[in-house]
Parts: sequence; structure tokens; C-alpha cells
Amino acid sequence: MRNLNCFLTCIFLVFILYTNGQEVQKSTVRIWPNPATDFIYIETPDMLQSFPVVVRVTNLQGQELIRSVYNDRLDISSLSPGVYIIILEINRKPAGYARLMKSR
Repeated sequence: MRNLNCFLTCIFLVFILYTNGQEVQKSTVRIWPNPATDFIYIETPDMLQSFPVVVRVTNLQGQELIRSVYNDRLDISSLSPGVYIIILEINRKPAGYARLMKSR
């Protein structure tokens, strides 16, 4: 059983990969902590790391504030406290969205 604290402070995104219209594999991306202050951590399964993955952070108006090639840690210290959208792109296509709370 996963840590209950993580269920309260993590974001889980489920990805389903298809080949020729057939489901190949389901995988989960974990983003934590949420809310966050200076950094968020992104954990992807090995199979997603073989694709070009980009992490974008936008404000609620859609303005892109951070764009980074996938790394297991993303610096969000430049953001003001508030609500943001995290967008994960795989092969230059949006593949998952999550809400991020930035605190002081």
C-alpha cells in the first residue's frame, strides 16, 4: 500500500500507450509535493523516458511560464504563490494535465 501522505500531497497522471490502435501499456506519472514551494519532483516509468518528454507550467490564463525537458526535479521558485497548470508533453503532444498549488 502506498504512503497515505503521498495520496494527500501527490498528483498521479495515468498514461496509456497505444500501438496500431491497441493498448500497449498503462503507466503512472507521480508529481509531488502539492502544494509546493521551490521544487516539484516528477517520477515517470522507464518506458516514458524513451520518448521526448517536456514539462510546461502555465498560469490559469494559459500563459507559459516554465518549459523544461523532462528532469526528475523542476524548479518553481520563480513562480508567485497561486494555482498553475502542469502540462506533460510526449512527442510534442499534450499527454497529461494537472493542477499545481504554489505556496510561499
